[in-house]
Amino acid sequence: MAIWDDHIEIVNPGGLIWVSEWNALLHPTAAAFLAVIYSDYMLTSKTARFSCGDRDKRYYKPSDLRDFAKSQVRTYIRYCPFDLTYAQLKAWQS
Repeated sequence: MAIWDDHIEIVNPGGLIWVSEWNALLHPTAAAFLAVIYSDYMLTSKTARFSCGDRDKRYYKPSDLRDFAKSQVRTYIRYCPFDLTYAQLKAWQS
């Protein structure tokens, strides 16, 4: 179980954020994009960690955000109904 699994209420069995069947990739794509952007911001501003609110006693590092973003993309690629090239898959392996 990843550290964010108990904070996201709607996750499909593969680990992808799931809000509705319409535009099913809208939310995981947006969340992954924002996680990468905020991770970059944290690294640039030298912010070591953040918390998700008063009730959350956990702290997250930029690497946690990157791991979350990668998990969303890897889950989509694993179950992608389209033909993806090896280069597309390999880009997210690193």
